[in-house]
Amino acid sequence: MNKKLKKYSHKFNYLQIEEEEINEDLVGYKVEFDNIFSKYFDKPEVEEVWVNEKTGEVREEEPLDKIIDDIDDEFIPFEERSGDIKKLYKKLSIKTHPDKGGKVEEFQRISRAYSEGNLVELLYFAGEYELDFEVNPTDEEIIKENLLTMEKKLDTLRSTLIWVWNTGTKEAKMNIVKQIEDLTGHSIIDEVESLL
Repeated sequence: MNKKLKKYSHKFNYLQIEEEEINEDLVGYKVEFDNIFSKYFDKPEVEEVWVNEKTGEVREEEPLDKIIDDIDDEFIPFEERSGDIKKLYKKLSIKTHPDKGGKVEEFQRISRAYSEGNLVELLYFAGEYELDFEVNPTDEEIIKENLLTMEKKLDTLRSTLIWVWNTGTKEAKMNIVKQIEDLTGHSIIDEVESLL
C-alpha cells in the first residue's frame, strides 16, 4: 500500500474509533443529563412520537443514531465515478460479498460508501484487503472532503448540550443552565449549583 493511501486509511480509522468512543460516552451522558434536567421540561399534552418510516418503529423521541445518520447525509455522491474507483469498488465487492465468504456488514458498508461518495472509506477497506489504488488529485479532494465531513460530525456531537454538560468547564455548564432556564422558564441554578 502506498504511503498516501496508508495515511488516509489511518486517519479514517482514527476518526471512526473516535466516533465510536464519543457515541458510547454519549449514551451514559444522556442518562445523567436526563436525570438532572428532564423534570424541568414540560411534557407535551399530546405525546409526540418518532416513527421510523421504513420499519414502522415508534419511539418517544428520535434516536441518537438517527440524528447521527442525518449528519452522515452530508457525504456527497461521486459526480462522475472514475474507472479506477469503479474497479476498486468491484474488487472490494467481490472480496466482501457474503456469497464469496465475505462479511455482510463489510459488504453493506462498502456498497453504502460507494453510493454516498465516501472514497476514504473505500480506501480504508482497500488497505484492509491489501488492494492498491493510485490517488489522483481529484480523488484527493474527495478524500479531504470525506475526512472533513467526519470531523464536522465529531464536532457536532461534541457541541451537544449533553456532551458539554458532562465534559465542559464550570463556565460552559453555567451557560447550559442558562439555556435550559431560557427554554423552560424555570429557575434551576440553585438546584444544580452543587453539580457545577
